[in-house]
Amino acid sequence: MSVSTASDLEKAARPGGSIDSKDGEKQGLSQGPDAHSTTQVGGRITQESIVVYDEIAIERIVTRHSVASRARQSMFSKLSRKTKSREKLPPPVLPITDLDNGVVGWDHQQDPEMPLNFTQSRKWLIVSLLSLITAMTPFASSILAPAIETLAKDLQVFSLTMASMPVSIFLLGYAVGPLVLSPLSEIYGRYVVFISATLWFCVWLIGCALPPSIETLVFFRFMSGLGGSACQTIGGAIIADVFPVSERGSAMAYLQPVQAG
Repeated sequence: MSVSTASDLEKAARPGGSIDSKDGEKQGLSQGPDAHSTTQVGGRITQESIVVYDEIAIERIVTRHSVASRARQSMFSKLSRKTKSREKLPPPVLPITDLDNGVVGWDHQQDPEMPLNFTQSRKWLIVSLLSLITAMTPFASSILAPAIETLAKDLQVFSLTMASMPVSIFLLGYAVGPLVLSPLSEIYGRYVVFISATLWFCVWLIGCALPPSIETLVFFRFMSGLGGSACQTIGGAIIADVFPVSERGSAMAYLQPVQAG
C-alpha cells in the first residue's frame, strides 16, 4: 500500500503541484498485484487499484485456454462421429443372379463363394501372395542391367544401345500390358486374367535365359513385361473385391510399398 506524506499532500494542494499519476502507477506496479496508485481527482487524493491490469491479463489467458478447449472438443466430436459412422457402414450390396434379366451374380449376400465372405486367413493369404509376385516383377525389369557387358560379348552385340534394349523393352511391355489386362479382368474376372498373365510372365522369362540372339531376347523380354504388369494393374482391384471398404486401408498398406518399389 502506497502512503502519501504530508509534503506530498501540500504539493498536491498547490497549483500545478499534483503528484504525477505515472509515477504513482509505476510505484504501485512495482509493489505487486495488491499495490495501489495515488492520483489527484477534483483536488483530492484518491486510491485506484491497478489490479485491474492483472485481471485483464488473467481473463485473456482464460479466454485463450477456453477457445483451445472448445477447438479440441469440436475435433474429438467430429472424429468420434466419423468413427461411429465408419462402424455403422452397411456391407455393400452385390448383384444377385437374375438370368431372366441377364444378370449373373451371386446366389445370395452370404454366398461363401463371394470374395467378401472369405475367411480372414484366406484374405491375408491372397494379400501375401499378391505382394510377393508384385515385388518380383519390378525386380525382373532391372535385374539384367549389371550383365549388359557380358550379354553383349556372348551374343556378339557391338552396340551398347542395342545391348541395353532388353532392359528398356521390358518396361515398354510393363506400360502396354495394363491397357489390355485391365479390361479383360472386368470381363472375364480377376482370377482367370491374373493367373494367366502370371503364367505368361514366367514362361517368357524362362525363354529369356536361353536366347539365340539379341533380337530374340528383346522379344522375350517384351512379352514377359506384358504378363508381369498384371500384378500392378489388377492387384488393387483384387483387394477391393476381397476386403470391405472399412478394411481396405490395412490391406493396401502392405501392397502399396511393394508396388512403389
